[in-house]
Amino acid sequence: MKDMENGGIKMSKEPIKAVIDRCRFRIDRALDCNIADVIRLIEETEAAQYKNKNTASYPVWHGYGSGD
Repeated sequence: MKDMENGGIKMSKEPIKAVIDRCRFRIDRALDCNIADVIRLIEETEAAQYKNKNTASYPVWHGYGSGD
């Protein structure tokens, strides 16, 4: 699963939700990692994903003022 163009790691086309769920599953069973840091990263990713979905319905010029 090595790919030299991506720094030696081949990126999967798997949905990010599946990756997050798998990480949470592994974290719950891991003994040697800083779980708080990993959980924070997951939560930040989920929050950013939610934010991107909410702003997608706004027009491109949203947030630039009224144009007056």
